[in-house]
Amino acid sequence: MIGSRKNDKGSSGIGLQNTRDRLNLLYPNSHWLTVNEVENEFVVKLTLKLE
Repeated sequence: MIGSRKNDKGSSGIGLQNTRDRLNLLYPNSHWLTVNEVENEFVVKLTLKLE
């Protein structure tokens, strides 16, 4: 999913860390999350290994 970055400099980014923490709890060693910023846009890729 691609979205534009908001110009909110007061944001702490804690939502992304909470997402990473929750993924670690729910899918230990079976998920991959990458977040890349390219020209003020974020590209997020989430892969889950489901059995």
